[in-house]
Amino acid sequence: MKKGLQTWNPNLQEQANRLQEAIANCTEPEALEQAVRLYSRKQTLDITKGIMQVWKDIQQYQRPSNCAPVVWRKGSTTLYDYHSNSPTDIKNTSSDQSPIILCIPSLINKAYIFDLTSQHSMLDFLTDEGSHPFLLDWGEPSLNEDDFDIDDYITQRLIPAIEYLYNTFQRPIWLVGYCMGGMFALATAQISSKYIAGIALLATPWDFSASSITPFITQDTNRQQLETLLQQNTIPGSWIHNWLYLSDPWPVHQKYERFACTPLSSEQRKLFIDRECWLHDHVALTGPVARECFIDWAIDNTPHLLQWRINEHIIDPQSITCPTLIVTAQYDRIVPPNSIQPLIDKVKHATILTTQSGHVGMMAGKNAEQEVWKPLAQWLQTR
Repeated sequence: MKKGLQTWNPNLQEQANRLQEAIANCTEPEALEQAVRLYSRKQTLDITKGIMQVWKDIQQYQRPSNCAPVVWRKGSTTLYDYHSNSPTDIKNTSSDQSPIILCIPSLINKAYIFDLTSQHSMLDFLTDEGSHPFLLDWGEPSLNEDDFDIDDYITQRLIPAIEYLYNTFQRPIWLVGYCMGGMFALATAQISSKYIAGIALLATPWDFSASSITPFITQDTNRQQLETLLQQNTIPGSWIHNWLYLSDPWPVHQKYERFACTPLSSEQRKLFIDRECWLHDHVALTGPVARECFIDWAIDNTPHLLQWRINEHIIDPQSITCPTLIVTAQYDRIVPPNSIQPLIDKVKHATILTTQSGHVGMMAGKNAEQEVWKPLAQWLQTR
């Protein structure tokens, strides 16, 4: 270990380097033991300090309400217009030739990752770059929707919203899907292709055998607990996030340790807290959706095995013919690049963009504008 010959998990390399520095001058077993203890104690204190600092800011955080006009609503799902000033303005802009973009978030987190703050918003950036973006907000499942599965969300919520935009602007729509939202965009481009101009898939998983959550939930005890929890009509968002954390906790610890130990400007600190508040702003999943995510996808790997069906159609990326942009994040632990590679292999004509970021950082990190937003806007404008 002292000589650096130990093979480390890449996620732990940063801690490994610091540990090797801490024990480099230890020649006796007692000194080595003491150095490891001191290092572990400091690391624990730093992680705890970071968590306490973040939690204090989260407790005081109040997100401003969404001021974008609502132009369409069905059930708990709302469509926001980020180009117009009021719902009636959409009629005045329906004749413009800007790319009409529908941004589709995951069901697991709130939609405002596309519009994190007024100073850091992908949607505002796309508007400034000449596009006309809309945001689909799934909302919390209502009592009438607690039996919804993924097929229902796509066929009864997403596609009707797309049809509304298509009929309003009289031309196909561009879809930008993030994480699970990318899978929804891909399925929609296959089964409702006439409405779709092209799709951008951001951190969109396909081969779930590459995910860190799969080995965790397939352990006997965890699988039994999972099956019990999935009997509920709705699954609390806090439970979903706890499971994602437990499947790979060290990157989370690293994040809080860095926050405690790294000098940050006020702008960097605010952006970090804004992202953390979004992560902890949980949204519930219906039981059927949770079962599809954690059993059908994560364990049975139905998308990659071409066993995932929407509206009786097997979803096959090789059938996608519209322009496609696939964006991966090199340091994404939720949707690692290996999970996306089979999708890249199947969509032969796709444009590929690889970022030096993580799962959330690609959407709302300090480099998101240069690494993702700007290339996305350029890709949309040149199709």
